[in-house]
Amino acid sequence: MKKYKSFCALFLFIAALFIFQSLGWGFSSVTYDQKVTVEGNVIANIKVASQDDQMKAESNFGGVTAVMFRNKTGIYSYLPAQNVATKIPASMDRPNLTRDLPRFMEFLQKNEGKKIGSEVLDGKNTEVYSFTEPTLKKEAKAWVWKEKEFPVKIEVKAPEGVTLVELFNINLDPKIAEETFQVPAGAKVVDLAAQASPLPPAAPATTAPQTAASPANAGTTDKESKR
Repeated sequence: MKKYKSFCALFLFIAALFIFQSLGWGFSSVTYDQKVTVEGNVIANIKVASQDDQMKAESNFGGVTAVMFRNKTGIYSYLPAQNVATKIPASMDRPNLTRDLPRFMEFLQKNEGKKIGSEVLDGKNTEVYSFTEPTLKKEAKAWVWKEKEFPVKIEVKAPEGVTLVELFNINLDPKIAEETFQVPAGAKVVDLAAQASPLPPAAPATTAPQTAASPANAGTTDKESKR
């Protein structure tokens, strides 16, 4: 369970930082496969579909499938085995590349990106950049497909260890059905924001503690008090 929780935290981190909006690259949609490796160990394979500001990221870790959805109604974390989707409150939706950094080259410029070399990966000419990962403030590197300005490999020194994200089977501008980004019909949806309720107000005091000087003793005579 501890290992699974660690993965969930890492998956949310990866989803927040490495699911890219494709506007600004000359195409409005993209699909790709993503492999996540930590300290040389493959921990997850993720299939991603993104169109405009909507996305779906389906991962498998140790036989457990988890899906992240972003659509016009919000952000959801869905577990198919339980058929339960959790709607993430807007207050918990941290800034990420999907919404705030639609162009990766702009992201590099804002985060101390510096070209340090070039390399051919999977038949693609890439330029290698060093940069500072903005959430963890850690050293990172990115291999950017020069022709499309699309990252094909990213390396981050995360708390769990050196995390490597590799992208394969990149398909630019595919036709993606709208239902791809929707939580499956029939799934139970848990809205965390709706479940959070403020504490009830404190009940007003109806009685005051009685003391020797309280009104309850005001009519007592000296004689009665000596009994």
